[in-house]
Amino acid sequence: MDNIKTTKHREPPSSVEAEKSILCSFLIDPSVVNDVCDMMTEDYFTIERHKGIFNAIQQVHSEGVNVDLVTVNDQLVMTKKAEIDIFDYLYYLTNFIPSSANYKAYYNSLHRNYLLRRIIDACNDGIQKAYASEEPLLLINKITQKLYEINSVDRRGSLEHISKAVDVLINRLNVATANKSALRGVPTGFPILDNVTSGLQKGDLIILAARPSVGKTSFALNIAGNLLTSQNDFDKKRVCALFSIEMPAEQLAQRMISSMQNLDMYMLTNSSVVASDQNRLWGATLQLKRSRIYVDDSSVQTPGAIFAKCQKLRNVQGQLDLVIIDYLQLMSGDSNAKSRNSGNKVQEVAEISRTLKVMARDLECPVIVLSQMSRGIEMREASDKLPKLSDLRDSGAIEQDADIVMFLTRVKEEEKSMGEYDVTLSIAKHRNGQLKDIIYRWFGRFVRFQEHESPTESEAKTK
Repeated sequence: MDNIKTTKHREPPSSVEAEKSILCSFLIDPSVVNDVCDMMTEDYFTIERHKGIFNAIQQVHSEGVNVDLVTVNDQLVMTKKAEIDIFDYLYYLTNFIPSSANYKAYYNSLHRNYLLRRIIDACNDGIQKAYASEEPLLLINKITQKLYEINSVDRRGSLEHISKAVDVLINRLNVATANKSALRGVPTGFPILDNVTSGLQKGDLIILAARPSVGKTSFALNIAGNLLTSQNDFDKKRVCALFSIEMPAEQLAQRMISSMQNLDMYMLTNSSVVASDQNRLWGATLQLKRSRIYVDDSSVQTPGAIFAKCQKLRNVQGQLDLVIIDYLQLMSGDSNAKSRNSGNKVQEVAEISRTLKVMARDLECPVIVLSQMSRGIEMREASDKLPKLSDLRDSGAIEQDADIVMFLTRVKEEEKSMGEYDVTLSIAKHRNGQLKDIIYRWFGRFVRFQEHESPTESEAKTK
């Protein structure tokens, strides 16, 4: 019996003194209301009476009325939330501290305790569900998503003078002017595409869509491989996270080796590499081993789990330059199992799409997400085969959330059985730049795309 430890009940983190102090600051200083009131919710408070008073303060403030003892009391009376001694308690609060000078310290204390309580609730919920024998991977993803949502609370912005943004812009323009050949974002290794996009930009959600077997996975892998074969040492050291739900990591490595060194994919698959290709094989192998490309080929992926893994990678490596996800329709939502069970794939994809956009901004790196196109394009007349944004499968939210949408389509569908053919990359949406069609030559043996001139440039040269 001596070895049995009893667990004492512990109260969640809170500070009644800080709650009273911030309410006092609101009641005696309107500037405090303007500064932090909208950044809080009633859940910052643990005392029910304080929650009611805070809600009344928020309501008065939202109506453009000056917050003070009288207006807050009237609001409580009008909404029938007033207790018998509420006016006396409000008066007590207005005299609780001599001034509001330290209101930020009160807010920080409440904010810290609020986050800790949410973390405790999320962990306790996970413990209860673990005892209920819920599927482990699904449970991990749910808990990860909850922690991600808690982490996102600190990312809520506030109004700042536009001069800060102007300074950032001018600094970027000065750097670009000093080095006109430098790209603003992560290079794709395809010159025409890089010229249009100025590289893949931080915080951008980039959708690369195609019908099955057109080459969207290979195109994304080409971009990652181009970083390794770049002449720029900085690009070779970029950190890339690759999430593949459909294809195992070994196949991804094989495709990258083939494309980087123009090694025949058939020989690699059948382990029949000829002696003359051995040096190139080991050279590509060494490049990948020395790279900073990280692969996760888990068959179940959710936005919350991906975000957590990317955050960990960025913390360990000190940077994260590119995320590639293959592909969107195979992902699972974090919190809408109910929607999945009801077959509402559109709602699930909409949630995933929105979360991925937020993730791209929070990670401050471009996120390339591969996506399927709907069968609708195959049903259209031959003269109307150009892809449209409405061809994105399952949800219009993808089109809305994406900064760039690119489609890959064969120029001549009848050539699909051939080892080489032309493919058009259509930039159908570009939030901060131009739209363009670019022609690529697909070399199936080497799992490689090679960029040609765009149709408009080719026509211009012949005139």
